Amino acid sequence: MKGKAAVRDKVKKWSFFAIYAYILVCFVPGLIGMEETIGFTYSMVGVGTYFILMYFLKHMWERFWITDGCRKWLLCVFSFVFLLLYSWGRMLDAYGYIALDKWDSLLMPFGVAPFGAMILYHVYEALHKTLPFEEDEGRLSNKEKIGYALFLITVWGIVLLGVYPGFFVYDAIDEINEVITRQFTTHHPLFHVLYMGGVVQAGYKILGSYNLGIFCFTLFQMLIFVAGIIYAADRMRSFGCHRYLCRGMIVFMGLFPVYPMIVLGSCKDSLFALVTLLWVVTTYEWFKQPGKYCKLRWVILSVMLCLLRNNAIYALVVTGILLIIFVKQYRKQLAILFVLSILASTVFSKGMAWVLHAQPAGNQELLTVPIQQLARTHHLSKELFAEEDLDLLYQYLPEENLERYRPKLSDSVKIGFNNELYEQDSMSFIKLWIKMGLKAPMSYINAWFMTSYGYWYPDTVIDVYEGNQVFTFTYEDNCYYGFETEQPGSRESKIPMINEFYRKLSLEIYKEKLPVISLLFSPGFLLWGLLFIMGYMITYRGIRSIMPYSFLLLVVATLLLGPTYLPRYVFFLWMALPFVIGDMCKGADKTEPAN
Repeated sequence: MKGKAAVRDKVKKWSFFAIYAYILVCFVPGLIGMEETIGFTYSMVGVGTYFILMYFLKHMWERFWITDGCRKWLLCVFSFVFLLLYSWGRMLDAYGYIALDKWDSLLMPFGVAPFGAMILYHVYEALHKTLPFEEDEGRLSNKEKIGYALFLITVWGIVLLGVYPGFFVYDAIDEINEVITRQFTTHHPLFHVLYMGGVVQAGYKILGSYNLGIFCFTLFQMLIFVAGIIYAADRMRSFGCHRYLCRGMIVFMGLFPVYPMIVLGSCKDSLFALVTLLWVVTTYEWFKQPGKYCKLRWVILSVMLCLLRNNAIYALVVTGILLIIFVKQYRKQLAILFVLSILASTVFSKGMAWVLHAQPAGNQELLTVPIQQLARTHHLSKELFAEEDLDLLYQYLPEENLERYRPKLSDSVKIGFNNELYEQDSMSFIKLWIKMGLKAPMSYINAWFMTSYGYWYPDTVIDVYEGNQVFTFTYEDNCYYGFETEQPGSRESKIPMINEFYRKLSLEIYKEKLPVISLLFSPGFLLWGLLFIMGYMITYRGIRSIMPYSFLLLVVATLLLGPTYLPRYVFFLWMALPFVIGDMCKGADKTEPAN
């Protein structure tokens, strides 16, 4: 009887493997974008894939199945959400909408999620056995600090000569004009306007050239980044990270092309990225081994975050609530210092606006998503609007602006928004928005996702500005970064080969042709990399271990409500991730996984 029971169990098990492997192989074309052809299904490749999947199921299923139930479900949820967003992102990228008739893409997350959870489980287990990669706590020697500084200054300095006087781009002309004309608005953070515009204008006044002024600003910012990154590496060593991890962090930041874009760029996202790194490091230090002035630095950095990005205050408030809930040891101090930081940033921001007589920026930035949703519905289903609805819509958004609707970019529509009318009667706009949303819910969903999917879909090409003409070129099939030097400066490359390399990187489908390496340039890949690391930390260290990094996710969440997706908005992920990886590589105690 026991022999028959064993055979019966074996047959059940192999039947399950055979059926589930077939389900998985049916979804493979959707995963690799071949569902429109029979190149996979009608070939021996499909048969080979089927047996490979059966083999992996046999070797992965049992260990995964006996693991802790809560942990098992968390892995399944993580896998499902990733596959769901990946499936949606691929449809948005290919068709411009979520295709409800593509049943295989819609069902794929449900069918593949358990298999993805098994893979994730075994990857985490392998990491847990390999890590920690650490040594005794220490500090960088002065010799190491000087060596790292010279290395970064040398490699970034070569790039700076190649793109001389620097990447003076993305609203740079607007910010410098505010300083020149003394006519300020709150559209751009006034702190950054004064910082960037002040240094450039001072350089111009002293040296008599805007190119020299821009160069002085770029060089000054480069030195600030060098100091900040070496400080972060020094703190990593003091927290127990191996010296080779710190060296790897420095080398990667020096040589990977995205970092010179951050360091040598004039946009507010550059300095915000550095301050975010320092905030993460300081928050980690506070919870691990707070130094003498750690909490003061933390407050100053929190205030700077809010002054550099208008959306940072929302992310910081939610971060504060999470920290107060989960970090019980410092709950009272956190509550006090968070309130102090928010109040101080508000006073500074309002104070600068009052002193500079800055004009308000308007409501269109906060209403980007509703504006884009109405514009898409008008563009695709104008017949859904009653006559009185169209009349009201045209009062808020001129018809010529609505005709310029672009799925991935809301700037051409929202620029014509009637702020005066909205201030007088906001409820009429809100009611119209709700009314049309009830009539065309999928139009609203697609409108929102089309301006945000680049943040959570790793395989997208950044082409949101395609056709836009700027000072020295017209965007075509890629707009990864604003390559030019805006007026009143001009590009005068001292090393043309470097300049051409960054032109191709920014404006052509160039890096996307490199397998594996291309994903390091992807905002979506970085976001999912961060989530992967945080998932590992929660599994083996508990939820408190990810609290210093919650701010990173929450800033991305605020960007999902923005006008488009661009790498510059998430530069802070490139800056912070080496530190987060260093924390993960310290490993965890070889104990039972944390619940």
